[in-house]
Amino acid sequence: MIMTQEQAFLKAQCQLTDLIAFVRAAPDAGLRVDQVERGLFHRLLQLGHCLLSAHVAAHGDGDVGENTTAPDGQTCRKLPQPHPRTYRSIFGPLTIDRVVYGSREGQKITWVPLDARLGLPEGEFSYLLEDWAQRLCLRGAFAEARDSLAELLGLQPSVRSLEHMSRSVAPAAAAFAEHRPAPPVAEEGEVLVLTADGKGVPMRRPAMAGPRRHPRRHKGEKANKKQMAYVGAAYTIAPYVRTADQVLHELQGAQLPPTRPQPRHKHVWAEMTRVV
Repeated sequence: MIMTQEQAFLKAQCQLTDLIAFVRAAPDAGLRVDQVERGLFHRLLQLGHCLLSAHVAAHGDGDVGENTTAPDGQTCRKLPQPHPRTYRSIFGPLTIDRVVYGSREGQKITWVPLDARLGLPEGEFSYLLEDWAQRLCLRGAFAEARDSLAELLGLQPSVRSLEHMSRSVAPAAAAFAEHRPAPPVAEEGEVLVLTADGKGVPMRRPAMAGPRRHPRRHKGEKANKKQMAYVGAAYTIAPYVRTADQVLHELQGAQLPPTRPQPRHKHVWAEMTRVV
């Protein structure tokens, strides 16, 4: 439950005092600098959690009266019980009690003023935590991303949560790519390069009750249990001009090659094949 803002500030002041005391006592305790670093980071996460609670508390519970008008013009009334929700930030989870509006209890909630005021996401994960988690998921398996978050921030989202997070943000990728601004003409190279590479990915299908009956395949046909994952890149580059002698000397290692031009405004993207 969110504390009042003054309670949160008082707690934050105590945590800041404890943080300073920890640093003062570190030399006498014989702590290595990395141990002090870890202790500071852990205490800073606690301090950030408390100050974030203070920010949320400053917005109240979202009570705007017995009746209100939702952004879509629908008139709704305040429901008798507050509806708490979990907000998972990089500092840890917060439980936020909110006044909600609708037709009656048990029906779909029409309007939550506090959610709009705070800019809360639709799901539980904060936009910043979602951003960091997806950066880790892009570079490794979901389980590895979960372990990294646990090691760095003490957070342990489930693998299923990370998978659902990836699916929820994926639809925005196409629109983002289409609306990226064109690079300045003066910064572009003379040669346009387009490249792509594909890799077959085995698709796991859910287990079904009883044996599956496969149609008989003709000679040369494959089971077709894969989809193709493609990585593409587009960039411009200046011509790499060399003489024949320079190429030969470079192959023989007799001299250093001329400085190779660098790609300009390189865009890389990946996607699975799908039915269009």
